[in-house]
Order: sequence, then structure tokens, then C-alpha cells
Amino acid sequence: MTMDDPKIQVLVAGGGTCGAVAALAAHAAGAEVLVLEQDAVPRGSTAMSQGLVCAAGTAAPNCQILFTGTSPAAALVAGTAALMITLNPGLTPPIVTQLLEASTDDIHDPKEGFGRLNAQRAVARSIGDGNAQPALPLPRALEFVAFAYTNSGTALPVAPAIVDSTYTHGVHVNQDGTFRIADVAAASLPKGVTSYKIGVWVSLWGDGKVHAGDYFASASCSITSSCSSAIAKLSVTAIPGPNLP
Repeated sequence: MTMDDPKIQVLVAGGGTCGAVAALAAHAAGAEVLVLEQDAVPRGSTAMSQGLVCAAGTAAPNCQILFTGTSPAAALVAGTAALMITLNPGLTPPIVTQLLEASTDDIHDPKEGFGRLNAQRAVARSIGDGNAQPALPLPRALEFVAFAYTNSGTALPVAPAIVDSTYTHGVHVNQDGTFRIADVAAASLPKGVTSYKIGVWVSLWGDGKVHAGDYFASASCSITSSCSSAIAKLSVTAIPGPNLP
């Protein structure tokens, strides 16, 4: 299939920051062109995507690198559009675009454009289902990292100030949801500080910083008392921003 194939209804392109998408539009033979930009000025649908792919030549045991931007986002948006058209072949290209843009999640990021792609909601709306969709399942426990940190209230995005000198990147949560953080002593905290927080986190960006939209839960602790009861009540949600809990 080529770009002048009359079967093409919606062409999704990762635009990056160079703006070199005019050629795509010129060859799209009347198809709706949905450009995913990656700059501070929202144009088109900036459906953001993060994921991990294996890179050749990386050292074991971790062969993963971050794969972000409009390149993976374009594939996810194109796949969602295909599902929508499969379920409702009568959708016109402008309606597909409108439904994709109107069904996104606001993750409170100034560069998000129309928001983060929500395939479940877009597909539901494509068949006229206007009901509230079930909440997306939380990531598995094994995807979370637990740590003690001291920079609560700092503006996002920010790297958590982890106070464990042994496990400087936190510890992975067990499959059953349990975890153990090494005891936090006065010597590991900034001078004069006796309180800290325990956080559990799934990073959607992979850059070592907590962003709005990441899955996160926190509990307040102190070196002068136990915080087991507070940890037992942890409730994970997507961070709305603008500050680190």
C-alpha cells in the first residue's frame, strides 16, 4: 500500500520539531493527515507515548532503552484509529480525528497538546458509547519502585531526593505488593530534618524524574516513630501535579 492508495483514510505522522510534514500531506490523496508535533506549541494531536524497546548491543541483564516521542506515539494513534474504523466503517476522517482529540487524558503537562491518547475511550466513542469507561487497571506491583525521599512539594518534573545511600534508585515492589526499605537514620537525612516520605512509583517517562501522570503513592514518616500504618494505607493514583506529593 502506498500513500496514494485510495483505501487510506487517515494518515498519522510523527512530526517532531522540524515541521517537514507538508510532503506527506501533498501525497496523502485526500486522506485526513493527523500530525503529532513535539514542541511547546500544540498543533494537531500531541498524543505522547513512552515505552521500552530492546536495543542491540546493550549489556545484559538490562537491554532496555527509552523509546519516546512522536515516533512511537504515531503507531499507537494509527492503531487506535484502525480499531475505530473497524468497529464503525462509516466514520469519516475528520470525525476520527475529532474523536481521538476529544477522548484524550489531560495529564497537566504544558506540552501535551490535546492530551495523552486514551484508546479505550476513543474506541468507545467511535461506536456511540458515551458512558463513562471503567478505570484503566493500575500497573502490576512488580512495575513499582519504593523509596524514601525528602523533596515533597517540589514542582514537577523532578527527581525524588532518595535518602537511602545503599539503594539509591529505590527497591522493586514484590509481586504481592510488599516491599522493604532499609531503615532511614538521622545521618541519611539533611541536617535538622527528622521527617521524610515513603513513595511507590511507576515512571511513564523513564528519565529518572517524576512527571504529572505517573502512578504514585506516598506516606509520611519520621525517624522518631513507626510509619507502618501509614504505608498500609497507600493508595496509588496518577499524579495530577503540579508538585511532588
